[in-house]
Amino acid sequence: MNTKDIYDIGQRIRQNVLKVIVGKADVVDLLLVALFGGGSVA
Repeated sequence: MNTKDIYDIGQRIRQNVLKVIVGKADVVDLLLVALFGGGSVA
C-alpha cells in the first residue's frame, strides 16, 4: 500500500461521511487526521 492508496481511501471515507454530516467538512477533516495519525477521538 503506497501513499496514493492511503490518500484515495481517505477521500472515499471523507466523501461518504460528508453525505451524512452535511456542512461540517472542517470537522470531518480533523477527525480523519486524528484517526489516520493514530490518535484517539473522544
